[in-house]
Amino acid sequence: MESASSAKNGPSRRQFIKLAAGGTLGVATLPTLLRARPPAPDGMSLGFGLYGMPSIPPEKAIPTLARIGFDSVQLCLIPGWDCEPGRLGAQRRNAIRKTLDDSGLALPSLLEHVPLGGDAGVQRDALERLRRAAELAHALAPDRPPLIETVMGGSRWEDERAGFRDHLGRWAALAESARTVIAVKPHRGHACSRPEDAIWLVEQVGSPWIKLVYDYSHFDHRDILPGDSLAAMLPHTAQIAVKDAELRDAAVSFTLPGTTGRIDYATLLRQAFAGGYRGDVNCEVSSHVQRRAGYDAEAAARTCYATMALAFREAGIPRNKGKEQQMPKVLMPIGDATEMMDTLYPFFRLPEDGFEVVVAGPEARLYNGVAHEVPPNATVPWDITEERPSYHIQATVAFRDVKPEDYAGLFLSGGRAPEYLRYDKDLLRITRHFTEKNKPIAVVCHGIEILAAAGGLQGGRRATTVAKCEFDITQNGGEYVKQRCVIDGNIVSAGTWHDYGTEFFKVFIQKMREAS
Repeated sequence: MESASSAKNGPSRRQFIKLAAGGTLGVATLPTLLRARPPAPDGMSLGFGLYGMPSIPPEKAIPTLARIGFDSVQLCLIPGWDCEPGRLGAQRRNAIRKTLDDSGLALPSLLEHVPLGGDAGVQRDALERLRRAAELAHALAPDRPPLIETVMGGSRWEDERAGFRDHLGRWAALAESARTVIAVKPHRGHACSRPEDAIWLVEQVGSPWIKLVYDYSHFDHRDILPGDSLAAMLPHTAQIAVKDAELRDAAVSFTLPGTTGRIDYATLLRQAFAGGYRGDVNCEVSSHVQRRAGYDAEAAARTCYATMALAFREAGIPRNKGKEQQMPKVLMPIGDATEMMDTLYPFFRLPEDGFEVVVAGPEARLYNGVAHEVPPNATVPWDITEERPSYHIQATVAFRDVKPEDYAGLFLSGGRAPEYLRYDKDLLRITRHFTEKNKPIAVVCHGIEILAAAGGLQGGRRATTVAKCEFDITQNGGEYVKQRCVIDGNIVSAGTWHDYGTEFFKVFIQKMREAS
């Protein structure tokens, strides 16, 4: 016999499931079984939501995020966005899936904005949008369908909580039938805005297919502490979103993560990990940021990545990759007496922008580096650089084993090593590949000797170098330009490592991205 409470509050969860199974909710055509799921991850992934890239198609945005260094991406299904399910035919879905596969990014979630309140007509529309989102989830990632994230809408919790509970029960039936998790997010401007309200809601429904999204920006500047709110919500949390909240003139606006300094993300990540969370941490760019004049979506993504990648490192949390990602590679030839400032700065700098530096030498072994400079305040002044021992560096591959077609760029550093490396036939073969294929070459100081010996300056190519190597340029068909940095087509040159503060790295990196 039906209880008075169930009659008042609407059908029970069991009744909802029966309705779904009978096709009343329109989900009978969705998949009902999943393939064997991959093993549970050991860490957490760092992702970026395409809500923050409204004018960039996913086929372009996804590779961009992979180059920046993200592990995952959240597609935006909101009407008007490029991934709205109705816009994606079979051909486009296949293209996006291939882009995801090629990039190596995981797809942990899809973003929708459907209301949990409203009348029967509003809820029919909401269920249909969720159904289409679930169908897309299985089409794009059948082995591990992404969850569907949504806010809930409404304005007054006390007036709407019962209706929210009843409607969420119907959502749960849909989610179970579709085998797709729906994760709802408490929002400071909506009816369900506090952790305790969100927890009450999901516990009332009691479905493993209904989870929460934790986003502290919606609790900041209120009587809610990050540690307490995360601890309370974590047992129900399937997604963590990150952004900051800024309070000005009693009004709150959202900003990029880390911009206010109010949220200790390393501590938050550490607490989540200790509590058993192994899901995605998704960087969200609010419409408050997107609407600002001059908004640059890629720059916003880079800011998010810099903040959160540092937080992961500080927290000591391992990051999960969607697939083993292969960063574009840069070849750096070295030998004994390679100049270490010339060499070590790009060795550490280029991976920050998503490029793997592969050090090559005449043999795959450890090499002796040197420091070259004119000693300051010497008792007996030097007219030229003095050479002193410096750090050592390991070459992981011999020149003869290098396949230059595997590399996006070539970095020729200086020191005394180029004086003899320029006679190595395999290194000349490698260098000629880059000149003939018009691939990006960065060269500093004495590194110009290698490029000149390979014929890379013939035809009047413009370049700069340390003053005493001007002869190597002019006698090998090039034009010496007395500037700190010179750009001529695929060749980006600098005088010495003192000139790294110019546009040298920015241009070289951009050329490699364009070539990739």
